[in-house]
Amino acid sequence: MPLHPKTCSGLYSISCLLDALDGYAARYFNQSTKFGAVLDMVTDRCTTACLLVFLSSAWPRFALLFQGLISLDFASHYVHMVATLSMGGKDQSHKNVDASRSWLLNLYYTNKVCTQSSARVCLVGTNVYRLYFSGRVPRGNLP
Repeated sequence: MPLHPKTCSGLYSISCLLDALDGYAARYFNQSTKFGAVLDMVTDRCTTACLLVFLSSAWPRFALLFQGLISLDFASHYVHMVATLSMGGKDQSHKNVDASRSWLLNLYYTNKVCTQSSARVCLVGTNVYRLYFSGRVPRGNLP
């Protein structure tokens, strides 16, 4: 990551875009599987964790914040995925959340503004990563 920042930024952005498209295509063509849902979640968590680990080493002052975000990301997705898969059958997706079960998750997965938040998180993470290499912010410290 530190040797090729432009390449890494580009690949991370493409990864986020393809992640959104493959999930949409699987649901649209009714080809979702439990394995695919879990694999998608695991790869998402791995890419996010890699970015946050790098940012943690780039700005040690905020390492605890980045580590907390990794823990929150892993724990919340794991609990939600296990709960969803244990409730449903083969066709159950973690993105199909009834409002009676959780109004917050229902809002997140059905509201277009909320759904776009994952794209924003990807964009913010990539921009913070690129900021590190821009030379505009002292390495090791943020204002």
